[in-house]
Amino acid sequence: FWMLRSHLAEGERLMVDILSMPGAASHDALRAKAVMALGSVKYWQNDFVATRRYYEEGLEILRELGDKPGIAEAVYNVAFTYLIDRDPAGARARFEESRRLAQELGDDRGLANTAWGLAMTAIRERDWEEAKRLGEETEARFTDLDDWFGISLAQFVFFQMARYQGDYDEAERLAGEYLDQTSATDDTVSAFTVVDMYAIVAMGRGNYERAVRLGGAAERLREIYGGGSPPPLVDVADPREEARGKVSDERIEELWAEGMAMSAEEAI
Repeated sequence: FWMLRSHLAEGERLMVDILSMPGAASHDALRAKAVMALGSVKYWQNDFVATRRYYEEGLEILRELGDKPGIAEAVYNVAFTYLIDRDPAGARARFEESRRLAQELGDDRGLANTAWGLAMTAIRERDWEEAKRLGEETEARFTDLDDWFGISLAQFVFFQMARYQGDYDEAERLAGEYLDQTSATDDTVSAFTVVDMYAIVAMGRGNYERAVRLGGAAERLREIYGGGSPPPLVDVADPREEARGKVSDERIEELWAEGMAMSAEEAI
């Protein structure tokens, strides 16, 4: 709810208050859940130092308790901090540990989540065959779970594969699928992800004016949201810098301001 409905500041305040309570100091399962919740809020706020600190504390507690389902979730969370730090080997080791535990537990959601994490790791390693296989598994598993957000994660895998390989027609088609699949007109995180995807396509095609305008819109949505999808995973360049020398500085500023003035609906 906090992530999808743009209430990160509220979520952070509540979790900080809860963890400040005298009874929250004990190393028990409740504290582990609380610090991981705060870690997830920090993840979407793009404070990745705090994200890792809270996720690793949660994992440490759950290992002490021998809580296998909790360990599986916590290791999965920690894996993303390695992916954000551009350490795919570190991320892979942790996603695979989480996946083994999910298999032992018969946890279908854990298997879907780790397929997505490993697919994103394969993209970082530019292993397209592995990324495709894992993206298809992600899509199938989240479809079985009837999870629209999970299905959109799989579509993002395919989008990244297309854009990195220079197939911008396919990337644009997949951005449209992502838009159709998500509730992008209702939740901010999906909105700026869609706008970022179209900005990437515009830059790839050399349509810098469109890219700058969309970049401004995405920046405004991030300001409203108080964070966003982790920039290292989306991997979108600043379109203003890409446009330098191709579009006048005055026009770049004008286009960026136009984008910043847009609502999510207008940008989409």
